[in-house]
Amino acid sequence: MPGLHRSARILAGETVVLTRPNVYPEPVSMETHTSRRKIVPAAEVIDLLEVTHAPERIEEYRQAMQRGDRFPPIAVLRVAGRYFVADGHKRLSAMKALGADEVEIEIWSGRRWISDQFSQFRHKTGQQLSILGRMPFDHAARRQAYRLFWDTVGHWRRVIASIPALLRRRAPR
Repeated sequence: MPGLHRSARILAGETVVLTRPNVYPEPVSMETHTSRRKIVPAAEVIDLLEVTHAPERIEEYRQAMQRGDRFPPIAVLRVAGRYFVADGHKRLSAMKALGADEVEIEIWSGRRWISDQFSQFRHKTGQQLSILGRMPFDHAARRQAYRLFWDTVGHWRRVIASIPALLRRRAPR
């Protein structure tokens, strides 16, 4: 699926989960994750970042889902009996745009979530250090630094814009 960096492919009975672009996928045995995966009503999955920076990506995902392409489950943290999206914000938005009543989730442990956050932090920090080191000599690096800065500003705008929706949510009945 061109343009989709998070997808699932079936290879020799295993699901290959691509968690980051430009990283070699690791085979994940379905048997080891079955107990942590389940189907739940879409309304029970809470996305704290409902405002997206990539509506075009959500549309790509929606179209791919309509074609029948497979995607990994939405990764969630279970906190006080509620499911909060840890990974899969755009996939969840695409599913909801299709009117999905139920979604497949994978419940992550706190340790798994922290590991994922640290991995993202390490990756972004490496990008930033690389850009900073090249900036004095490379015009393209200055453009990358500019884009990275505004991407970060956009991220925090989305976080702030999502707060009112979070505050309006009620506990499940």
